[in-house]
Order: sequence, then C-alpha cells, then structure tokens
Amino acid sequence: MKKSICIVLAAVCAAGMFAKPKEKKMVDEALDPEFAAIAENMTEAEAGGYAPLLDGRARAIAVAATLLGTGGADAFEARLPKILEEISAADVKEIIYQAAAYLGVPRVKPFLDRANAYFQAAKIKLPLEGRSTTTAETRFDAGVEKQVELFGPQMRGIAHDSPVREMLADNCFGDYYTRTGFTNAERELMTFCYLAAFGGVEPQLTSHAAANMAAGNSKEFLLQTLYLCVPYNGYPRTLNAISCAENAAKK
Repeated sequence: MKKSICIVLAAVCAAGMFAKPKEKKMVDEALDPEFAAIAENMTEAEAGGYAPLLDGRARAIAVAATLLGTGGADAFEARLPKILEEISAADVKEIIYQAAAYLGVPRVKPFLDRANAYFQAAKIKLPLEGRSTTTAETRFDAGVEKQVELFGPQMRGIAHDSPVREMLADNCFGDYYTRTGFTNAERELMTFCYLAAFGGVEPQLTSHAAANMAAGNSKEFLLQTLYLCVPYNGYPRTLNAISCAENAAKK
C-alpha cells in the first residue's frame, strides 16, 4: 500500500514538472466563432503561405517582434506556445529585451510579465543564463563597432554628435546588439518587425530595411516577412512598410 502511494505521488510530481501552462486563444471561438475562424485561417495558413523564404525560426522571431510592436500582449501570450516550438525561452526573452530600445520599457514590460509567468508555469528556472558581452567601460565602443558593421564606417564619426547618438551607441547597440544568441541578420529582422508594427517611423524603418539587406535579409525576404505578419499589423502599416523596404532597395 505504501509503495503504491509513493508511486502515485511520484507520478503526480513528474506530471507537475512537465505540465504545460494552459494555452489561450487570440479570439474566443465560443463567443465569436466566425471571427475566430477568419483569424485562425489568416494566422495559421493563408498569410504564412506567402512567406516560403522564412523558416520556422525566422517566422517565430518575426511574429514575436511584430506582436511587441503592436503592443498586443494578449495575442503574444496566445502565440507563445507556438513561438516556443521554434525558438528557446532565452530567445524569447532576448526579443523582448531588444524591443525596449525601439518601443520603450513601459511598452515591453507587459510582455516580459506574460513570458515570465508562462515560463514559471512551465517550470523553467528563472532567471535564465545571461547573454551580455559588454561592461560599463566597453559598451560604447562595442556599440559603435556594431553600428559600423550594420550601417557603414560613417557611424564612427557621428557617435558623439548628440546625447541621443551616444545613447544609441552605448545602449541600443552596445547593450543589446552585442548580446549573444542572435546573428546580426536576426537582430535586424527583429528591429524591422518592431518598427513596421509600431508605425509612424518610416525614416527609421527604411534605414533598418537597408541594414537588413546589408546583413543578408533580401528585399524579398523582408516583403515575405510583412506578408506573414499582415494579420497582426493590418494592411495600412503593411503597405507603408512595403514602401520602406522597396525604397531601401533602390539606394
């Protein structure tokens, strides 16, 4: 009898360790069945069919970054299980961290809270292993060099032009782009998606579209990324972002 109880307790504990958090839907199909079906078709089938150049990892990065740009924390929470089929929990955290440089800390905090709650429910030990490669003393110079890699040698000459230029070098690029886990092309893909989803920042979006192409993400790759993310961005922001990618390709 005692042995049977121990076996049952062990099974319960094991089940708890590997239990998946309760999954959520972007749309409650019980309340809005027709809209849920339309949204499901667009996010799961139709839009993705226009993006054959993106593999599973690129799709997960693009969707996560796009949802951050839209501010859609509920949709992010609903999509998180599928995102985690392609990238790690540490990768998800990294996408959230980098978004702070483009969207601001208040906008990304709800996403960080949702991710942490999900990871804790999934028994993923927090905090995760760090990925920083810079110190207070090295972040500025490392950030400038990263800007030079992505945008060209002229960046070295303008890093001290203004306080914002200095913060771009040491914080945006020195704190985030120098971290491990993602390539330059993947980090630029994230940034392109943040900005396309955020909207109203076309000069910066055009600049980062060019940086994407320099890092190896072709114009067609960026266009397909936008097609994939139509269900999250809607058509006006998508069309604006397409124009930015096309203009960057002409330069």
